[in-house]
Amino acid sequence: MPPLPPLTKILIFANVAVFIAEMAAEELLIGLFALWPIGPGFAPWQLITYSFLHGSVLHLFFNMLALYMFGSDIERVFGERRYLMYYLTCVLSAALAQLLVAASTGSPPYPTVGASGGVFGVLLAFALYFPRRIIMLVIPPVPMPAWLFVVVYGVIELYLGVTGTQAGVAHFAHLGGMLGGLLTIQYWRGRWPFTRPRWLFARSVSPLFVCSAGHNAELVEVIDIFHVGRCRHCGLVDEPCRHLCFADHPKPAKDSVPLITLICRL
Repeated sequence: MPPLPPLTKILIFANVAVFIAEMAAEELLIGLFALWPIGPGFAPWQLITYSFLHGSVLHLFFNMLALYMFGSDIERVFGERRYLMYYLTCVLSAALAQLLVAASTGSPPYPTVGASGGVFGVLLAFALYFPRRIIMLVIPPVPMPAWLFVVVYGVIELYLGVTGTQAGVAHFAHLGGMLGGLLTIQYWRGRWPFTRPRWLFARSVSPLFVCSAGHNAELVEVIDIFHVGRCRHCGLVDEPCRHLCFADHPKPAKDSVPLITLICRL
């Protein structure tokens, strides 16, 4: 089993540490850092800090388990800085969705806590980048591909949110986290609704792909804009240049031969 990536590890440790502090001073932390509806109890920092608070041990456990299971792979694809940006964007979009729903329904003010908005955004990214990865559910014990799992989960959350079933769970915040994640990825890809001029944001590069089995002479296909390559010889997936921008494309060594030319949209 590969080691836990650094940012995922930091996020899990931070959530656990805050929960321990919450057990000692729950009323103070909930009052200051949980997400309250727009009004006397609201503060701007709550748009982020609410995600580090949790309502119970089970709430914390399942969120951190999902972050461990799915966030590790997404961090390896995105890289630390982009993954942090993505996670916090999902947390923020989940908070905005929750505030909008609370304002439109006129329900009594209550605090929202939990990393579920960020976790649901990570789930969406996992389904987009590893759509055929099989996920085994606990209840019921049914295996399904990641893309189907996320679609089914999203539909269930929408149904529960619209019908008001399972009160006390911020279903629309979960959907808001998924929506924020989808829009972020679409923006990075330059796709609808953020279509950008090809001549302005695209350039041809020729990075060297070498799979972890050492097949540096095999043709590699490009999976997405992060230049994650799949070796046609052995099927291994590698990510040789995941921190890409216009200025820092790695230059191949003099004796290396680029295996494919692709378009960078970052």
